[in-house]
Amino acid sequence: MDYTLADLKAFMVKAQAPHAFGTAKVTKDKQDGAWTIVETDGYWKMVDKWFGGEPYGGQEVIYYKDKAVWIMVYYGRVYDTELDANDVYNFLRKSLQFPPEDKPYRGPEEYTEGSLTYKNKATGEVDNYSGEEKIFENGKEIYIATYYGGLIDQAKDVGF
Repeated sequence: MDYTLADLKAFMVKAQAPHAFGTAKVTKDKQDGAWTIVETDGYWKMVDKWFGGEPYGGQEVIYYKDKAVWIMVYYGRVYDTELDANDVYNFLRKSLQFPPEDKPYRGPEEYTEGSLTYKNKATGEVDNYSGEEKIFENGKEIYIATYYGGLIDQAKDVGF
């Protein structure tokens, strides 16, 4: 591995920012209906591909020198609220603007704006982790997503 885990984390923060700030170029695949964002920086590339809108599920894959080195799989949904799902997801994107540098998989441990509060609990490190994020409206849970992942394809001469 000719990059460090700190390099990987720094790229993660940079690559996820356009989606969080609403400036990412999002495309929709005509064949499978997936939404995709691709962000690059030098040798690094992140491909975020997801299905649906409500609920949604997908994966982020980070490549280094065109080799997949990291993955995250996720699934989330809004429920039990009168709010429009788009309003909840707009708040989610605001929350994702503040990823912790040590665990930049999603948003901060907590972020509040008005009646909405985002909470995120991640365990593990960038090489092998899992987490759950929730949004609360006036203290009542209205959104949940789970995610997990880590480094991939690190052993030599192993394949299927």
